[in-house]
Amino acid sequence: MADQPDALFGVNFEVIMRQGNLITAQIPTLDKDLLTLKLHGFDDGGIWVENQNLTDMVLKILGESSLPNTPIFFVPYSSIRFAFVAVEGQSLSAEKLGL
Repeated sequence: MADQPDALFGVNFEVIMRQGNLITAQIPTLDKDLLTLKLHGFDDGGIWVENQNLTDMVLKILGESSLPNTPIFFVPYSSIRFAFVAVEGQSLSAEKLGL
């Protein structure tokens, strides 16, 4: 894997960070629960994401039922407690399997 600096344990981070991919993250400043986010971009300071709950919050604040464009939110990396994506391969519960 030395020839693939963006790959770790078979995960290609370039692919994960492509525009339009879904990521799940805990961002306490936005929501106490996990958020599923559609990635629209990233830069040195953070990520640009779309999320229906956040869109609903903006619509409520504005007193609108719709907007002509979709709001995209900037989230600084420092605000993200953790994030994950799902990759191919089955997930198993060690606890439920008694392991």
